[in-house]
Amino acid sequence: MRPTSTRLFARAFHWAARAFLRMGRLEKIELLPLRVPLEAAIGLYERPISETPDALLKDATYYEFQVSPWHAVKALVWRGQVHAVSYYLADPSPARDLRAALTFYGEAKQWKTLEAGYHYDRDDGDRVLHVSVLPTISVETKALVEARWHTRAESPGSPTREA
Repeated sequence: MRPTSTRLFARAFHWAARAFLRMGRLEKIELLPLRVPLEAAIGLYERPISETPDALLKDATYYEFQVSPWHAVKALVWRGQVHAVSYYLADPSPARDLRAALTFYGEAKQWKTLEAGYHYDRDDGDRVLHVSVLPTISVETKALVEARWHTRAESPGSPTREA
């Protein structure tokens, strides 16, 4: 089947947007603050495309948003507030995207580098930021990290529980 002129135009547009306008960068979208209600995410990104309960915390739910053709955002709402945000980027610029996330979520505070390019801890101990090998940048509150650790440690068969 031969591509129609509309399909060719759409492909050309997407290629140009990625190549020249760098539309896939994190700095091209509004970032979601932590410790805000779900309504703040809906205000930024409109309605979520999916909702999934968290595997560890019974009172936590993931909400996924398709922000643009190049960006997806997953927000974890726990205890009525966003405690984790993951950004999935179709065309990442690793150094620029990391810098944008560290600046936004740093809120004028310093970050301690645990593993350069991959794992950072804010100096006040309030949040952690990590980058995966995939084009994903995630930030979460320390309270969420500790709650998950505590839940894992208390689950049956956990090596920490048996120790």
